[in-house]
This record gives sequence, structure tokens and C-alpha cells, in this order.
Amino acid sequence: MADVDFSDIESATVWFETQSREMRFVMASRATLRVMPYIGDVRDGQRQRMALKVLRAHLITAVSGLPQTAKIGAELQAAAHSAANDCLSAATDTAERLALSAASAVRAIDTSYAARAVIAAIRTIGDDRNAATIATEIDSGFTAKHLMGLPAWSARNTPENIFNRHSRFIQSLYGYPEWEFWARWYRGMWDGTFRDWDLATKVALIPNEVWDGEDAVAKVARKIDEIERNLQEKDALPPNVIKAQSAALFENASANGIAASGLQQFINTATSAYLREVENALPEALEPLGMLPGILDRIASILNSSTPQSQRETELEDALRLAANTVADLNRRLSQAQQEISALKDAADAGTPRRLFADAFYKTAGEGTAGLITSKTLWASIIMGSSVLFGGSADALVEQLGQCYEGIIAPEAPDVLPRLPHDTQI
Repeated sequence: MADVDFSDIESATVWFETQSREMRFVMASRATLRVMPYIGDVRDGQRQRMALKVLRAHLITAVSGLPQTAKIGAELQAAAHSAANDCLSAATDTAERLALSAASAVRAIDTSYAARAVIAAIRTIGDDRNAATIATEIDSGFTAKHLMGLPAWSARNTPENIFNRHSRFIQSLYGYPEWEFWARWYRGMWDGTFRDWDLATKVALIPNEVWDGEDAVAKVARKIDEIERNLQEKDALPPNVIKAQSAALFENASANGIAASGLQQFINTATSAYLREVENALPEALEPLGMLPGILDRIASILNSSTPQSQRETELEDALRLAANTVADLNRRLSQAQQEISALKDAADAGTPRRLFADAFYKTAGEGTAGLITSKTLWASIIMGSSVLFGGSADALVEQLGQCYEGIIAPEAPDVLPRLPHDTQI
């Protein structure tokens, strides 16, 4: 555990300054989660409004702790600003500190707010502050990735008054259809079992106006239903294929874990070089490529875990589904970009033709490592890796990847090869 006093603002702030963005958000979200049952103390007339605001802020906080593209990260920060203000405006005397914790947590990109979120949560509990402080200290000894799979409280450390409030709060959520998603979200995060991060990200990015008004609960519920239907309809691979491929990967888990980990490192090297040497955001068409390393790392971790396979099957299926959908999104964006660029080249008044990458990419070709992003070696690895991960039933998905490479990536590749420093790991 860390040498820090989480009940002291200065000590906590100094500690958070040494932590990653992911760790700040994950620690802050777990601190708020532990005291979320205090929503039940809010009187009936204000409880629903308060619950929606706090749950929204908590969702955005947790999603912000995941690897994100620059675009989604910026959208999450805009949503966080609105959610923080909403929490504070909805605060009541009985849940003022809970609201402050949620409003601070969602802004945990700032170290001082991460510290405030933790301290406000600890002070919410009153006589059981020591238990909350110990729980936070225990969290500090884990990585952000590990914490995402842990319960909010260990069973033996949950204060009785928190446990009783939690039982009543979860029952109240399950009691109404409009709160069905939030019941799944809250229960999953409380137990450390929530895995549907694609859905959670889309819910976090629901426009601000949907969360406003007396009918906000109903409006948000309808929007979530719409998002879930679209996700189900747009899965790149059907559930039976995902399930069968998951079982196939477990048959040779060690080798397949190495394949996923190696591909993760290669893609991460290429995208990081572009972000470092060219500009701080990938082209919009390639944003899904920036999401793949985190997903592949998750797949490798599941395959390499010593946990019994029966406990990992659902996790691997979810990760494979997200990976396939991300590759399908990459194909869609590249195909659309190819059509747009071709149309501009054919237009008489096009002027300077649009290109896929920033001008600096072409001007500095061969001077650094950024050119990896268009290399045949990288894209061949992605195509072969997709074949291994998704199996023969995904031939159409993999074939489209090859077409995208030939149609837009290869034509954009510089004539000179990228220069690889001696310490480059791929």
C-alpha cells in the first residue's frame, strides 16, 4: 500500500500527482461508488433526480479511466463538466458530500479533484470513516486495470450501515424498468463484474440535453434502449460465432495470448510514434486502430490468466465482440475516407487533394518511426492477427481489412521506409 494519508487533502493530492490518468479516475470512481448507497437517504421527491445525476457522473468517471482516443477523451471531458455541475445543483443536505465526491471524481483528470473525491467520500460515511480510508489505502496497492475487476468493498470490510443501504438501493433500482440499465451498472461495478464498456462509453456520451428536465429519467432510459438495440444489430460477428471462437482460443490459450500481446505491442508502437512525431491525434478514420491495443491487451490477459476457464469465458467473449466491432468500425471509416478522397481527386475544383494523414506525416517521411502506421508489415500483422482471433467465420471482415489496406493505406504510404531506433520494441 502507498505511504499516504487519504484523509488529508495535501497528502492525497501529492500522491495522486504521481499516478496515471487511469489510476486517478479509477480510484476516484471507486471512492464515490462505496458511498453511493447514501442516495437512499435523500427524500422521495428529490431522490430520482439525485440518483440520475450521481450515477451519470460515476459512469463518466469510470469510462474516463479506460484507454481512449483523443476525440472520445475530449467528448468525455465535456460531458464531465456538465455532469459535475448537475451533481452540485442536485445536492441536498443529506447527500451533499456524496454529490461533492461524484462531482470531483468526474473531474479527476486534475489531481486535486481526485483527492477531493476520495476525501468527500470518506467524510460521507461518518462513524465508519476509518473503514473507507482503509479501503482506499488497499486500492492504492493495485493497478488501475486490476481495480476495475475488484468489488467496491471486500465482504469483511463493508460497514454494516453501508451494506444495509446498498441492499435497499439496489432493490429500488431493480424495481422500475426505467432504471434497469442503472441497476446492471451499479451492481456490476459494486461486484467488480461489469464488462460492457462499449455500451457504457456510448451512454456516457449521451448529449447533455437528454439528461435535463423533469422527464430526464424516462428520456435517458429510451436513449439507452436505442443504443443497446443498435449495438445488438451492429455486432460484426453473431453471438454463436463469438462463443465458438472463444472456446477455440482457449484450446491453445498460451500461443493465442502471445499472438494478441505481440499484435498489441506492434500497433501501440506504430500509433504512439505517429502521435509523438506528427500530431497528438490519429486521423478520424484510424481512431479505432488506437482502441485496439487496449482490447488486445485485455484478450491476452484473459488467455494468460490462471483463473479457471469457466470464469473467463464470458470475459473473453465480450472482449472478442468488442475487438470484432472495432475492426469493423475501422473498415467502415477507411472505406468512407477512401470514397471521400477519391471524389475530391475527381472533382475539377478540388484544389489540393485531401490526404488521409496530416501534412507533417508526408514532410517528415523517413525521419522517424511514424511511417510504421502505413507499413505493409503492420497491416499484414493486423490481418493475420484478426484471422487468428476471429476464426474462419470472419473471412469477410478480414478480407475487407485487406481491401482497405490496398485501397487507401498503401497509396498513402511514403516512398521511404520508417527509421526504427535501436530500442523500438515491436
